[in-house]
Amino acid sequence: MPIGASDFTAGGFYTYDDNPPGGSDDLQQHFSIAHDEPYIIPRLQQAKQLNPALKLMGSPWSAPAWMKSNNSLLGGSLLQQWEPSYARYLTKFAQAYAAAGLPLDAITLQNEPLNTSNYPTMSMSATQQTRLIKNFVGPLFAADGVNAR
Repeated sequence: MPIGASDFTAGGFYTYDDNPPGGSDDLQQHFSIAHDEPYIIPRLQQAKQLNPALKLMGSPWSAPAWMKSNNSLLGGSLLQQWEPSYARYLTKFAQAYAAAGLPLDAITLQNEPLNTSNYPTMSMSATQQTRLIKNFVGPLFAADGVNAR
């Protein structure tokens, strides 16, 4: 399931911590899954009721624009200075969905990490993914009890 907007999003593109140009939220204090509450979460909960063995994997198409080299959800790449905040973003997503009865079994750092297109996406090298997992996402997931792999 997408973490934020994907190329199939019916409405406008979004993340769970959007900010106006020039804004940031390093500690993810404005993080919210409210966008997903009216439709996405109830449909996933329904699917889970129909099949309790259903496995859930979350995959982001883009980090929030303020974390990226081009300040846009379209293209660009995650700036190294925001890697710890991106790990918090993914952790908060996993925790929020678990609180809604939808614990993640797996998570990716980026959907199609070498694709650049005219929809939410971002470039992410294997080197950056390794650094993120080793230094930020892995330790934060472990510290906060997130079991997604």
